[in-house]
Amino acid sequence: MLCTDDMKLLVRNGDDFENKIKIEEAISKDINMNFGLGKCAEICLKQGSIQSKTYIGSTFEKDIKE
Repeated sequence: MLCTDDMKLLVRNGDDFENKIKIEEAISKDINMNFGLGKCAEICLKQGSIQSKTYIGSTFEKDIKE
């Protein structure tokens, strides 16, 4: 049995992010796991400071702090 609660993808740019999301979606489909993009957020950092936040879903918006 495989269980995943939280997953973090660390990438250098937007293209890398899109590619890794596609890979994770394919893996999730292969193992019959629901990939919950509705709970995801994208956070862009520069030298340790948050530059931008994008919430794909609104469920956890308050959990992401500066």
